[in-house]
Amino acid sequence: MDTEQKNEHFFQSEIQRLSSQLTFKDEQIAELNQQLKQAQKLADQAQKLQLKTQLQLESEQQKVLALETELQQEEVVSEASANGAENKKGFWRRIFG
Repeated sequence: MDTEQKNEHFFQSEIQRLSSQLTFKDEQIAELNQQLKQAQKLADQAQKLQLKTQLQLESEQQKVLALETELQQEEVVSEASANGAENKKGFWRRIFG
């Protein structure tokens, strides 16, 4: 009878120990799930920020291209005007020269 009580006490303490471990593991799992949710939220925010930054960069690149095109057109007009003025001088020089 004494051995039965010892065995029963042993099993009771083992059950309590294992139950305590399970509770601790459940708490760890809940904490890890919370950390995972936070990491997923941060990853989502990082992706949104990257997309926003990329769109802003593309917008700025379009502005730069538009300005470069405008400057090139102005240079062509200036060169044409300068060439026209040189041609006029050449023409008048030919007449009065």
